[in-house]
Amino acid sequence: MTPDRPQPYRIIFSPQVAEQLRDVLRAAAVRGDGPDARAAALVVSQALTWIPESIGEPAYDLPTLGRVYVGGRDPILVRYTVSERLRVVYVSWFRLQPRVAG
Repeated sequence: MTPDRPQPYRIIFSPQVAEQLRDVLRAAAVRGDGPDARAAALVVSQALTWIPESIGEPAYDLPTLGRVYVGGRDPILVRYTVSERLRVVYVSWFRLQPRVAG
């Protein structure tokens, strides 16, 4: 590894959070948003790996761990914490955004 190349963040989530993502993708498919949700999951994964701040808004800071963000890519929402010191992203949950009527 060369020192001037950006290093990826390590993404950590529990088996329950992984199941939430599977549930979100299934629910999106049922309502007809399956392809958009799969594409969004890929965008979210890439962003969390390389530039996690790019897909979320800061919610609050955890003094010993890092900054908590909420964001994502339509139709997927994600809450996660970024530890710059450890270069780790901790994913707390995934949600399916509700459809907006209109």
